[in-house]
Amino acid sequence: MENIQKHYKVYFSVKYGVKFGQSISLIGDKEQLGQWKTPKVNLSWSKGNIWVLNDPVKLDSPKFCFKYVVVEGGNVVRWEEGDDRKIDLEAALQGESKTP
Repeated sequence: MENIQKHYKVYFSVKYGVKFGQSISLIGDKEQLGQWKTPKVNLSWSKGNIWVLNDPVKLDSPKFCFKYVVVEGGNVVRWEEGDDRKIDLEAALQGESKTP
């Protein structure tokens, strides 16, 4: 029997106001999300201070954690407060998960 690796395409968006010259990125526990070291996923501003990811992040695992961060001049100047956002895509697709 063949072991087929699943891949998950994930889009992100958040409403948040920042100062001129700042932007929103996210960082998380997977390689594609920067492994909590460096933000690799940069969101784009849209009307109403909605920050969106135009191209999906491709993940190999349905479970991951992340936080949004404010970036200025290439440096993280503020981390999202509170607990990490914990996502389980398979549970969410089955209607079992409520994500913040």
